[in-house]
This record gives sequence, C-alpha cells and structure tokens, in this order.
Amino acid sequence: MSDETTDTFDTADGTFTPSGSPTSCPPPLQECTLVCPSNLTSFQESLNKCESDDMTVDETITLKFLTATWADFIKPLADQFSQERPGVNVELVIIELSELSPNIINEARSKTGLFDGFITPPGVMGSIVEENGWADLRSHIESSSITRSDWLDIFLSYRKWIAQYQDQILMYPLDGDVLSLFYRQDILDEFGLSLPRTWEEYNKIAGAVHGKVFKNQTLIGSCIGRLKGCGGAYWANLVLSSMTQYRGTWDGHLFDTADMTPLLGEAFEKMLEILEIQARYGPEDEFEACVDLNSEYVNDGSCVLSYNWGNTFKQHLNDGSVFRMGDARMSVCQTPGSTQVLDRQTMKLVPCDKDLCRFGEFHEDIGWVNRAPYLAFGGWSCAVNNYTTPGKTTLATEFCAYASSRAKSNPLIVEDAKTAVGGSDPFRRSQLDVDLWVANGYHEEAVVDYFNVISEALESDNAVVDIRFPTSSEIYALLDLEVHDYLNATRQNVFSGDELSKARRDLSQSLARHFQEIINEYDSKASTRHTALEQYQKLRNVYQANNSNLNQLGNGIRGYGFAIASLTMVFAVIFAFWSYKNRLSPVVKASQPLFLILICLGVFVMASSIFPMAMDDGFASEEACNKACMAIPWLMSMGWSILFAALYAKLRRLNIVVRNALAFRSIKVSEKDVMLPFAVLFTSNLILMTVWTLVDPLMWTRIETSSTESFGACRVDDESSISWKVIVSFVAVLNGAALIGANLEAYKARHVDTEFGESRHIGLIMGSYLQVVAVGLPLFFLVNDNPTARFFLTSSMVFLMCISVLLLLFIPKWRTAMQRGQNRPIMFGVTRRDRNDVTGFNTTVMSNRQSEDTAAFRGNHNSPTYLRYNDAVWTERVTTLEALFKDAGIDAKPYLIKANMIDQQDHIVGISGVASYSGLSIPAHFMGRSSVESSLVPISEVEKDNGLLNPDGESTSMKDESLPTAAPETFAAPHDDDNKT
Repeated sequence: MSDETTDTFDTADGTFTPSGSPTSCPPPLQECTLVCPSNLTSFQESLNKCESDDMTVDETITLKFLTATWADFIKPLADQFSQERPGVNVELVIIELSELSPNIINEARSKTGLFDGFITPPGVMGSIVEENGWADLRSHIESSSITRSDWLDIFLSYRKWIAQYQDQILMYPLDGDVLSLFYRQDILDEFGLSLPRTWEEYNKIAGAVHGKVFKNQTLIGSCIGRLKGCGGAYWANLVLSSMTQYRGTWDGHLFDTADMTPLLGEAFEKMLEILEIQARYGPEDEFEACVDLNSEYVNDGSCVLSYNWGNTFKQHLNDGSVFRMGDARMSVCQTPGSTQVLDRQTMKLVPCDKDLCRFGEFHEDIGWVNRAPYLAFGGWSCAVNNYTTPGKTTLATEFCAYASSRAKSNPLIVEDAKTAVGGSDPFRRSQLDVDLWVANGYHEEAVVDYFNVISEALESDNAVVDIRFPTSSEIYALLDLEVHDYLNATRQNVFSGDELSKARRDLSQSLARHFQEIINEYDSKASTRHTALEQYQKLRNVYQANNSNLNQLGNGIRGYGFAIASLTMVFAVIFAFWSYKNRLSPVVKASQPLFLILICLGVFVMASSIFPMAMDDGFASEEACNKACMAIPWLMSMGWSILFAALYAKLRRLNIVVRNALAFRSIKVSEKDVMLPFAVLFTSNLILMTVWTLVDPLMWTRIETSSTESFGACRVDDESSISWKVIVSFVAVLNGAALIGANLEAYKARHVDTEFGESRHIGLIMGSYLQVVAVGLPLFFLVNDNPTARFFLTSSMVFLMCISVLLLLFIPKWRTAMQRGQNRPIMFGVTRRDRNDVTGFNTTVMSNRQSEDTAAFRGNHNSPTYLRYNDAVWTERVTTLEALFKDAGIDAKPYLIKANMIDQQDHIVGISGVASYSGLSIPAHFMGRSSVESSLVPISEVEKDNGLLNPDGESTSMKDESLPTAAPETFAAPHDDDNKT
C-alpha cells in the first residue's frame, strides 16, 4: 500500500480511526485540501465539497481503484479509459493480495469514500454487503439494450453466482476462473491409460506413470504446489465438492445452505485419503512451492497430471516449454468426479444414482459419476464504492462496464501464445473464438478442448463457488492449515496402519467443531447485523428470513390439497377400471367406453397438478420448487386437453346423431369422426407448453412485500419479456375458446335426453366449468399474494372441476347398472317441454332381456322399438305408413291394428292414448318403392349392434307369422347406438 493510504487503515484490528488530532487525519486528496473532521459525517461532507470544488477549479477528476498485484492486467484498460475520457483519470492503488480484503472491508465500515472502486476477487462480498459497501449496478446494466446485451454475453455462473447478491448486481466480472485438469495425452497413450473420470482413477494413473522414463525424462505422476497458506484450501474444496455438492450451486459444498451444517463427515475423510495418495506421486518440492509449480512441471515435460486455473493453458506455449518445441501435446478436460456423494443426514457416503447425481454422467463400468466444476477464487471483478460521491459513482460504474465489455476485455483475454502471462481467463461466450486463439499461436485441438471445459463449467447448474460469507477467509485459512499439516504428517509417516483412518476421522470432527465455533462467534458479536447463515443464503439466492412472515403453506392446508387430489385420482382410477370392465354392457357401450376412459385419464392428470401446487421453499428445495412451477401448467393443460376434448367429442357426437335423426337420415358416426377436437387441443397445448418451457420457464421466486414479510410464487425470470406473455395469451385464448365451444355444444344438446340423462349431465358439467372459471379467475388475482388462500382457491377449483365430471357422469351409470342389471332399455332422443313442438320424439331400443316392470307395462309385446310423438307428428307418421302399404298393394289395417296405431274402426289412436309403436313388420318389397325408405333401418342391424340377439343368434323382434307378408323383414325407426344412427 502507498504512503497515502497506509495511515488511513489499521490492518491489525481492521478498523478506521478518524481522530480529531491533526496527526491522525487522513492525508488530503490531490483535488483539494480537507479540513480534519471530528466525525465521519463531517468527513463525508468534506469529501463531497472537495468534489464540488474540483468540478469548478480543476477539470480533471481522479478515480481511485484499490487492487492487488495479481490484478495488474487491468492497468492497460485504466490507461485507455483515461485517454478516451478527457478530464477523467483512473488511478490504480496496488497493494499485496493478503492486504486487499481487510482494506476493502475497512473502507466499507468507515464509509469514507477514500476509494471510488475496487478490483478484487468476490470472496470479500459477504463482508461488504454487511455494510452496504458497494453500489448496485443493475440500473446501469438495464439502462440500454447495448449494456444489457453486453451483460448477457457473460456466462450464467458469473452473472448469477459471482456478481449477484440476492437481487442486486454488485460486480462486473473481469476474469473467469475454473479449475481444469491438464494432462499429457501422448504419455497416457504410451502407457495404455485412459482419461481419469474419478479421483481414484486420477491416482491410479499418477501411480502408474510416476518415476517412469518417457523420452529420456523421469515422469512425475501429479504436480500440485502444496505450500502452506497458498492453494491448499482450493485443492481440498475441489475434491470435497465432487462428493458434497450434487443438487445444484444453491445447495453449497462446504456448508449446508439450510442450516450452516459443515459438510464434512466421510466425504472429508475420503478427500484426505485422495490428497494423501496424490502427494505420494508428486515432486519433492511440492510442499515448498505455490501454484506456480503446477505450470512449471507441466511445461518442462515431466508432469503427467495437474489441475490448475487457466494460466497453465495460456502459458503452455511460452518460450522454453516442451509444447512450444513440439515435443509434447497439451490436453485439457474437466476435473474428475466421484461415484459416491455425502448423505447430509447421516454424513455417510452413498453411491451415486440417476436421482442423486442428476448433474453427473453415466458409465457402463462404474455407474453414475457426480460432476461439480469448481470456480475457485471466482476471478477478478470490478466493484463501485457505495460511499463515494454521486458523480464519481457514475464514472466508476462506467469504468467497470468499460473494462468488462466485449470490446475491451476480449483482446485482453486472448494473449500471444509465446508471451502470455495469464491473469485473466475467459468469462464471456464471445471470448471463446477458436479462430482468434489460433491466430494468436494456440493449437486448434487444444483450444477446442479448453473451450469445452470452460463452457461446460460456467453453464453448469452444479458449478461450485466459494462460500464468501463473513469469516470465509478465516475458515479457508483453517482448512488450508489442517489439510497441509495432515498431508505433511502422512508424508513423514507419522501415522501408520489404523491410525490413518482414525486421524482422518478425528480431523473431520475437529474441523467441523471449529467451523461452527467461528460462525457462532461471528453471529454473537454485537456489531453483527446479519448472521452468517443469512448472508450465505442471500449469496446463494435461497434466503429465508427467520424473523419475517414467509407466508409458507402449513401442513393443514397442504394436507387438504393432498387429500382432495388423492381422492379425485382414486375415483378416476376406479371409474376407468369400471368402464373398461363393463365396456360391452349397454350402459357403458351407449356412452362410448373410449371417451369414458379418456375422461378418467384427463381427470387423473389434471388432479395431479394439485401436488406441485402444494410445494414451496418450506417443504422442498428451490430446485424442486422450480420444477414444480413448470409442472403445474403442464399437468393442468394436458389434463384439461384430454378431459375437455373427450367431453366435447361426446356432445359433438350426440348432436350429429340427433340432427340427422330429426331429418330421418341414417348416419354412422365413429369415434374417429369426433376425435379431431381432441387432437387439435392436445397438440396445441403440447406445443405451447414445450415452447414456454424452453423459452421462459416459470421459476420459484420469493417476493418481499416489506422488511418483515414475503411470499413465494412462480414467476418467469424476466417479467418484462414479451415471449412468455405471448405464450400465456395463446394458452388462455385456446382453452377459453374450447370452453366456450363446448358450452355451445351443450346448449345445442339441451333437449337431447337419454335414459341416463347423460346429455343433461354433460351440460351441467360444462355449465359448472364456466361458473368455476368465471368466479375463480377474479378471485385468483385478489389472493395472488397470499399463498395459503391462493392454494386453497386453485386446488379447490381443480377439485370441483374434476370431481363434478366423475360424479355427474359415472354415478348415474353405476346406479343404473347396480339397480337394474343389464335389463334396463337404452333410451335416447329429443324431448321438449312444448308438447306441440312437431320436432320432438324419443326413441327407445329395448334389450333382449326386459326388466319385469317394463314387461308388465308392455304386456306380451317384445318389440325392439317404441316411439313417443306429439299428436301432430304421430298422425303424420301413421298416415305415411298407410300410404306406404297402399302403394305396395297391401292392406295396412292388420299391421296398424297390431301396432296399436289404429283401431278396428280405422281411427288413428291418439298419442295421448297409446304411446307405443310395437313390432311393426314391414314387407321387404317396400324397399325401393318409397321416398321415405331411407328413414327406415333394418332391425337386424340394430339388434346386432345393441346386443338384441338372443343367445341362439336369433332376433328378439316380434314377427307375427299370421299376418300376410311377402318375405317380411323387420325395420325400426332411426336411433343411435355405439356405431350408427
């Protein structure tokens, strides 16, 4: 640190002390002279006055950025910005890396605004936000399409996990850090070895080649610098995280984000064992060298395996390297994973499987391997001091955006292969330009491998990031120390036999206690505003305020949802099974078993949507809640499509049948003829849901309504996006149109009556749907910010819509089947309240086994057909039949008397007196001689389709052999069955 700033900070105790004495007053800035203040408020006011005076007296504004020696790669950009912005000078204050974090924290605590910005690793963020020390950059990023587009070019992991703190963006990334595995493919080929997939395989390869001679050079199996206080904590985290983090970045790798439980146990013991074996196959000086050793032994050609940051790749073609001379080939891949992961309840290792290691990969020989790429250190980033003056805040923000931009950072990232010094690795997609890297001297094959590692790691949902909450540096220092001492002890054979296992177990338990003590001590300080857990959760975007009302669902309301969903689904299964079992019975057959089963399936799927509705962050993980959010519209739309299309098809089919029956036309209407609405609705919803999921999926979000209250809800990531609004609009219009169309069909079928009242029941279903939607939707918007009321409303709406279908459609059928067996006639037709309506009729087709009450009413007649007309239609029909007989030259009287249509005096029997038309046998030679023959359907066909043949295959239609006929063939009036009208 320079003399200007040394007097300002006390790095021993980490405090800033602006005393009233002149000797303790900070030195004046170059822009003006400060009056030594008596308190921090006066000092800040003095600074603001300095800037005001500076604006009027001196045109040059100096922006001071505090940084460390390793970030000197940013100096060219600082100079360029100063040249391009007349009147602005960016000054870098460079100190040692070990001093950087304490000084940044002191600046945040003092709120003096001595520095306008910082070039720093993100590990200090947790301590800074405790003091609200950095400015939120979101408004600048969203200020224009250019800045927003430039921001979105940065890899997701850096935007979401590195630069962001809860809903604030506090840093502009300048560097991308990923630990990668560097290996010699030519040596592996020489010894017949494969690429390591796990750490165990890594150690086997290291052991197989260590000490061997290749091209006159003795090989080193694994080259890792293990100097105390250097990279030890990162190497430990790299191996440990492959076993402890497998549910996503949000879940943490060293501490559980739910309760700050240290994630050590058997995983930590296994990590120690793996590192211990690696150290056996390392160079002699590995405990005396830092991370530079990793690259040095790789470049001199002796090292076979190493893991490191991108510097190893960028420098592997420097002068003197074996790769530069063409004697070797550099290869890069992801660091190894693990076939076992830590059970956080038992702290035991368990085998990976498809569910646990969903971010991993499967291999036939070893099974599932968890993958957790480690973004160690987090890369250098640019932050703006929240306590500098407003004018400098704007300028400092512009410099951070300038240094991070595509136009300026990309040339800085891609260095000349011969002279590359490293310091900044790719953090943008646009920086992965193969041609550009090849043009700078890198080999294309190696570049492609390197880019694959970077993109897979930085786009991974299971990327590992450092803990970063306050006291993280203390925890990492302790981790580094304990691991170093253990490895050094094993190298010197301090432990033997069973002592090794005990030493690992003791160290795991001891370190867990010390970690907890560090956290508890921090939380108990009077100066602590937010606990370590709260900071940790906010850094991982899973914060749950314990002192606020989270409005999470209680077990009671969630149990209500589970109960009604389960009840509905059980009923759906029962009725589907009953429909299939009785599919040949007249009761079910008349209602089309296919549609009945489809209705049950739709109800089952739609009711299952209640289960994801019941999930929130108090019941499941954020990842599970994210999946549940998108599952709700999927299940609702698919269930609705199946259920609603089946109901619509039934109504449509019934209306087609009746419309043709009223016109005395015979028509065949199969299921295929009315399946088009189902296909259109289902396919349309499927396409819309797929597009929605891919473009703008719903995500679980906790929305804070006040400092003490918040609620969780499903929201798209960018609510200003137009794409999700268009998709939702299409979904609403499509399904709303289907609801209206089905209600129109129900209205048309309002006078269609069957024995089971199916048309009336379907109409009631459609009407109830319309009412539920009309009443429920406005209420939904009223209770949208109350999760309990919202869940009760939506789950109840789904339940009412589903259960009404089952009860209104299936209960009458079941009762009829139970009470009357299979003997009840199937009745259908059109009835009207107005008896003078000349279009009304009701047609009934009798089964071959009539119930006793029907037989008593009918007497001895065993006719398949009886018609019920109003007087006008009845008279017209009898007159038409008389004309038919007369035209055929046959006396109609015996037939019509037998049919109870006329009496002995040739008077037509009125409809109010006799309402049956029984067993009218019409001679076959009538066919072809009358224009109304198309209104007659052969009884034999009717009987065949409706099960009206007796067990011997003979028709049960009454035929009077005593009547004069000429090869009579029985006909009946038009009616509907399962296949034709």
